[in-house]
Amino acid sequence: MAESSSNNSGLVDTLREVGKIVRDSEEGYRHAANDIDDWQLRSMFLELARVRSEQGDEIDRLLQRFGGEAVPKGGSTSGTMHRVFVDLKAAITGNSRRAVIDEVARGESYAESVFDKALRADLPIDAQQIIRRQHNSLRESRDRVRRMQQEMSYSEAGGMMQSIGDTGRRSMEAVSQQFTERPMVSTMVAVGVGVVIGALLTSAVWPQSSNRYEDQSSGRYGGSDQFGNRRYGGSDQFGSRRYGEEQFGNRTDRRS
Repeated sequence: MAESSSNNSGLVDTLREVGKIVRDSEEGYRHAANDIDDWQLRSMFLELARVRSEQGDEIDRLLQRFGGEAVPKGGSTSGTMHRVFVDLKAAITGNSRRAVIDEVARGESYAESVFDKALRADLPIDAQQIIRRQHNSLRESRDRVRRMQQEMSYSEAGGMMQSIGDTGRRSMEAVSQQFTERPMVSTMVAVGVGVVIGALLTSAVWPQSSNRYEDQSSGRYGGSDQFGNRRYGGSDQFGSRRYGEEQFGNRTDRRS
């Protein structure tokens, strides 16, 4: 027996929102399965459509119990899920497996957000249990699609590294051929490259080394004379004695 809808308007609205998402998904995945040639994705779409059909039937029974009307099958012609499946069809037409998986992941994430909102509503215990069970099922499918995204990313990264490796190998083979066929020219090129690299390294390293020694000379020792001997000013590292000028290795001590 249906309960009064006037007392359950908020509950009916919440269940209808969930029901629309479920029916949209059912219809969208059924059409996607018919359009795609990839047998793995077709199998996944058919399974998702079957699960969403069963979930939609459960939501319809809840709606009828609380005085609402069942959500029509066939999916809506507007809203976020409709746009997702329009983009999914475009990805299938464009024969882009990655784009197809990305659209499915986007749709599943949006559907999950609708379920999250429903679970925050004040639902009767039995209705909440049904929504939570369906939410867990949807999360499993979402995680499955995300793993497929990750696997494709790893595969694409591996292909890119293989391409870089092949390019590097071909470059080395070309250089080796040059050394074999034209040893004199190749030697001159190698020497020129070595000179350029050496100049770059020297310009990068020498100013740092020079500044370091200048800092030490001015900050700790007070500089050096023209013979490279160090002049000590102030106290030594033990703070006990000061030295005068050191020349030719001879040192004159001055007591503090």
